[in-house]
Amino acid sequence: MSFLFAPNLLSADLARPGEEVRPVIAPGADWIPFDRATLGQPDRAAAIAALQRALAAA
Repeated sequence: MSFLFAPNLLSADLARPGEEVRPVIAPGADWIPFDRATLGQPDRAAAIAALQRALAAA
């Protein structure tokens, strides 16, 4: 049996997505879940785009 590590970002500061996600990716997060509970409907696309830019720059 294998498991995936998918930390939740409910307490993350999504105004700084790269800074918040890098520390959970470094130890081996397999994926980062984003959903309505994490972001809220209107902010989801903007936060995901900001996260993609931050990770691409890393």
